[in-house]
Amino acid sequence: MSEKIALVLSGGGSKGAIEVGFYQALVERGIKIDFIVGSSIGAVNGAFIASGVSPEAVAALWRNLNIHDLYGFNWENLWKFFRSNSLYDHRRFRRFLERHLPVRNFEELKIPLIVPCTNFQTGDPIYIRQGDLLDALMASVAMPGIFPPQMCHGYQLVDGAVAENMPLEMAVSEGATLILAMQYNCCKGSNGPVQGLLKILSRAFSIALDRKTLCDVRHYQSKAKLIILEPPFGLNIDLLDFRYSGQLIEKSYQFAKDILSKEMDRERL
Repeated sequence: MSEKIALVLSGGGSKGAIEVGFYQALVERGIKIDFIVGSSIGAVNGAFIASGVSPEAVAALWRNLNIHDLYGFNWENLWKFFRSNSLYDHRRFRRFLERHLPVRNFEELKIPLIVPCTNFQTGDPIYIRQGDLLDALMASVAMPGIFPPQMCHGYQLVDGAVAENMPLEMAVSEGATLILAMQYNCCKGSNGPVQGLLKILSRAFSIALDRKTLCDVRHYQSKAKLIILEPPFGLNIDLLDFRYSGQLIEKSYQFAKDILSKEMDRERL
């Protein structure tokens, strides 16, 4: 019986560049992915991969990316103050996807993609796999406080990572026998006080993601073969700091290439 391989992609903001190097290593090794489950920035990377965009093209987008391409100040903050829904306006991010993503609907993808979001009213995960792809992606990256909640499929949705950063549950329930993932959101201890609104928000979010992911890995490691790569770099880069994308891609490619060579040979794929 052949393996059913799922690629699981996680949230982590700017550290999502690490997944691009991972993608390049997977393609070079000729590993065929049966389906992708991607949460938050992992949903965006997953959409490009599932669309058939080459690793080189995805890497080029990341290397040229800066915060102003994705985040525009939400001017409602000037008159609504604490009644505003977010620090940033989401429209730049959507325009970026409209310019660069070659498909608009799930049904056009070359590899099946499942996008987890979080129902902000109930706290439950919502899994989107059909219909408007951009709506689903914008919901899955809507980190509370940073981007406003999005209405999609009749629900008020926020970042998929809030409920399930590394969406192993869906991969297992879809019948994956081998799950490939990368855990790169680890948040090292700070040497001093964390200051500044964005740094505080991003660090709090990173800590929460780390704790939930560790619990999920322990729970699902007996339900499927898990190959989870844990790169020892980029750990303290802020979620919205895109200056290191090129370095993260190169380092993660070399790291993933070496680890996959050992792990996949052991699995005899």
